[in-house]
Amino acid sequence: MSTEQLEYELDGVTFTDVTDEIGKIWEQMQQPDSQVTKVVDSAELEELKNHSVNEVMAFDKGSAFAGEAALIIAFAPVAAKITRDVWDHFILPRLIDRFGPDAIKPKKGRK
Repeated sequence: MSTEQLEYELDGVTFTDVTDEIGKIWEQMQQPDSQVTKVVDSAELEELKNHSVNEVMAFDKGSAFAGEAALIIAFAPVAAKITRDVWDHFILPRLIDRFGPDAIKPKKGRK
């Protein structure tokens, strides 16, 4: 099974900072009043809640280029579409709010 993968350049933020923050956001999503319900339908959210962040997204440091850190995210097939929607519309915007618009950028030549 193939897994969808996204690559980001990190500037001024470490791989560990980003993955720790993703873990915190994932915990917030588990709360009944989570804002994620505006992004994902409740039945889909329940499907995600049955999995840990590490079961639906795999993180890799990737290879550094131009002295910058890299983040590679692979979406597991278990709930790839739902997880990608949550990533695009809930997690990534919060990372950008937390670390700034220049800290996490799609790797050039990628989505």
